[in-house]
Amino acid sequence: MGDRYASQVYSLWSDGSGLVAVTPAEQASYAPAWSPDGQSLVYMVMDGEAADLYTVQIAGAYSTPGGPPSVRLTNTGQERHPRWQP
Repeated sequence: MGDRYASQVYSLWSDGSGLVAVTPAEQASYAPAWSPDGQSLVYMVMDGEAADLYTVQIAGAYSTPGGPPSVRLTNTGQERHPRWQP
């Protein structure tokens, strides 16, 4: 990972409790966007100058030790700032 200031995406309940990491600590995760149904996030992972998109089911974040597994959506290194379309 070439990013000195890697970030991670977290989720929590509206009262501020239940903080849980939903992206792996070893990834530099940015620009999360909620799915229209509120069950998933799509986010960008930077590796140096390359960026690809991943998705994760938030519904499993509170029941999976270490957080839910992410799924890689792209492998071009050119993807930036994901958004869901209806």
